[in-house]
Order: sequence, then structure tokens, then C-alpha cells
Amino acid sequence: MSRGISYPLVSSCNGLLCMVYSFMIFIWNPAIQKYKTVQKPDHYVSMLYGYESTLYGFVYDSSCDDYKIIAIFKINAKDSHYIVGIYSVNNESWKKIDSVPAGYRLFTGSLANLRIPWD
Repeated sequence: MSRGISYPLVSSCNGLLCMVYSFMIFIWNPAIQKYKTVQKPDHYVSMLYGYESTLYGFVYDSSCDDYKIIAIFKINAKDSHYIVGIYSVNNESWKKIDSVPAGYRLFTGSLANLRIPWD
């Protein structure tokens, strides 16, 4: 991360901040002034499909003691087709989710009791 550059905040979780800039995502721990750099999957998606917009999330998965970055790419405005990528901090890799149902619309939201309300 460079001084003098504004990094848009994606989300925060357990004191960690997730920020996006250009083709990179940063997970920053302000308490110890250290950060991890993650390459955004955008370039893979745009090369294969092209995309209209992207939403990011940052969560802690207590089932496997791992922090995850979620990237949701809206591919087609007409039929609301999405591609979802999940980055595991522990595994340092992106996983593509292929079976995303069509017909949903994305809205920004919030966490309830530090969990994503799926119902």
C-alpha cells in the first residue's frame, strides 16, 4: 500500500479492514500496521466473459477458522447472470462458484450479529 492513495473500504471484520485499489485487494490490520495483498480475480473474469459490475465482501468463516473475500461479478444486465469467486486467506487461492442461480438482483446490505443473514 502506498501513502497518498485513497483505498476504498470494502468491509471490516474482527478489526481487519478489506480495501480495493486497481487490480489489488488489501487486508489490513491497523493494530499492527501490517497488510496482505491479494490479486483481484477481475482480469480473469473480464477476459473470459466481460462484466458489468462487481461487489465485494469480507467475512470470517468460523467453521474453518479462515477469512474470506467474496467477489460477485454481474455479467449480464438483461438476465442478471453472476459469477462468484471466494478467496481463502488460509489457502491463498480463489475458488469459482459455478452454480449461481439466475434471476437475483444484488443490493448492498449489512451483517446481523456479525453473520450474513442467508434466510
